[in-house]
Amino acid sequence: WVSTQSTGVSTQSTGRYHPQRMPSYECPNAAAEIRRVVAANLRPYNHGDFHCHYMSDPVTFVLPYEILSFGSSTQKCLFDEILDNEAQRVLEESRIVNWDVELVTKHSSKLYALWNRSAGDCLLDSALQATWGVNDRDGSLRKALSNTLVHAQDKLYSRWKEYEYMHAANLQYTLNDTQWSTTWKKLVKLAEQPGKSLEQAHIFCLAHVLRRPVIVYGIKYVHNSTGEILDYARF
Repeated sequence: WVSTQSTGVSTQSTGRYHPQRMPSYECPNAAAEIRRVVAANLRPYNHGDFHCHYMSDPVTFVLPYEILSFGSSTQKCLFDEILDNEAQRVLEESRIVNWDVELVTKHSSKLYALWNRSAGDCLLDSALQATWGVNDRDGSLRKALSNTLVHAQDKLYSRWKEYEYMHAANLQYTLNDTQWSTTWKKLVKLAEQPGKSLEQAHIFCLAHVLRRPVIVYGIKYVHNSTGEILDYARF
């Protein structure tokens, strides 16, 4: 699954706005219970010298295969409620996802762009939607990410600095130690604040928390519910 950000959809018949209805929105009690399980599964790792919070039971969220047995109009109705159709279109037309005809047609293996909350929560929502089928409304995953950046700083900072140093050298500039330290502190601060957008360093840390690779299939621009460009996606 690919998760992106959007703000909703407009109905084609009336042009009126209505929020999309994700499964976790339609079943709030079940979603709340899943979030409690997620919070219980995010545990601190205190053995050794890498103090990383981690997900103890990695899982993957999928929609029931039986959806494909529904009629095309029913499938469209379901997908319109849970997908970011504009992001889906851009990713497929750019041949970023679902470009292998054999996988899509013969094996029914396809990536979909799930709708999630806008603003800076989209990365964490995407990660939880792709694994547990809910978004990070209670901030459990953000808290685990933030705590890991703080408690495992001695390991993560050096690797982040090494990568950024090579990137800066390719662009023919450099930073002094104070500037490196200031930039890192800003990244840690971003992770602490709900709604704040996250960056590449946070993805690297998140992969350790989830104990699995995190692959970002990015669109170039973020659109609003009417399809207008709001800003660069920055991924």
